[in-house]
Amino acid sequence: MNMKKPATHLTVVIRDDSPLIHCGDNPSYRRVTIRLTDDQINDILLKSTSQVMGNDVYESVSNCFLEDIA
Repeated sequence: MNMKKPATHLTVVIRDDSPLIHCGDNPSYRRVTIRLTDDQINDILLKSTSQVMGNDVYESVSNCFLEDIA
């Protein structure tokens, strides 16, 4: 099974709706990039699921969200 080149960082874009809610202005955004550990890189490595005309077709990220897991 082929694997896509591993991602080494996870980037999250965080949206602040306060300007929109309070002033009718555009939301503000901030970007946070987190370096992944080797284990995390392996956990989210996208795998080839099939081939089309000799080219690998990989899984894709469908959704991502923040959780507080105790």
